[in-house]
Amino acid sequence: MTRSVIISGVAGFILVLLGLVSFAWIDGKPIHQTVIHIDGSELQLYRGKGFVQGKKLVINQADENNRILVVTRNILFRAEDIPFMAWTFSKSSPRTNVWVAWITKREPNKLNTIEAILPLDSTAVHRMQAYPEWRGDIIALGFGFEDQMYDTLTLDSIELRPYSIASMLESLWDEWTAFNGWKLSSINIIKSGDHQARIQPVLVVVIWIVLASLIYRFQQRLKPKKLYWNGVLVFFAVGWFVLDALWQINLWRQNYLSYHLYAGKTLPEKRLTSQDRRLYLFSEEIKKFLPDNTVRVFLTGQGIMGNIVYEQPRLNIF
Repeated sequence: MTRSVIISGVAGFILVLLGLVSFAWIDGKPIHQTVIHIDGSELQLYRGKGFVQGKKLVINQADENNRILVVTRNILFRAEDIPFMAWTFSKSSPRTNVWVAWITKREPNKLNTIEAILPLDSTAVHRMQAYPEWRGDIIALGFGFEDQMYDTLTLDSIELRPYSIASMLESLWDEWTAFNGWKLSSINIIKSGDHQARIQPVLVVVIWIVLASLIYRFQQRLKPKKLYWNGVLVFFAVGWFVLDALWQINLWRQNYLSYHLYAGKTLPEKRLTSQDRRLYLFSEEIKKFLPDNTVRVFLTGQGIMGNIVYEQPRLNIF
């Protein structure tokens, strides 16, 4: 039984891989186009502070608004010929609110942005052809984030790649392993990977379970059905383990981010580090104008009242 299960699982994996390759080939055909390589030292740091180290750009401090903006303008290419963009970091940590931006020649005053993919490895491959704004001549590229920095960020290079099966598969893998930060729904919903992935990993795992089970059934067609269902349970358990591993890896990265942002800080310092830091500062400004014998505070507004009550639980806010 063990040998049949292994053979069926490996054969199912090969079929799934061939299916992904076929999907990548149907999605677009490789064309003869030179890869555009831009070293980190060629980029300009518009917001934040950093320095050039060899061919790399090292960012060690955000601006007063906790923002980083890196831009390159020494480019000009046709977006339709370059469907993939890869950012390579030799030193990067999981973080949130990261985005990639570009400007087209047709609309030079419009900044197009997308949420950046933060995979497990050092290279993030973005499938830019999926975005309708990625059209025409590109005259500028940008990268940035709005968040607390707890470590330096080293940007090695940007690669603008023509279509290839390897880049397509690499972008799929990066979508599956993309980092998901903490959100308000995290207490009830488990998420891993990019929710806008072209092919969801759950679907790939289900297809593998079905294929492996069919191959195993073909091998065991002359044996009792009990052995068949035991093999199916093994495939199901392996598929469940793979999906759970993706979630556990993302959870570890979430905890890593939380530890470096909040460990060892006082409660006010943690509030200033959180996503609601501006709301906390606003509520602190309100307290400055309140007399010591204040009984009740009446606030009017939409959408933020509950958050202010949370930020200032000692005030009797209505």
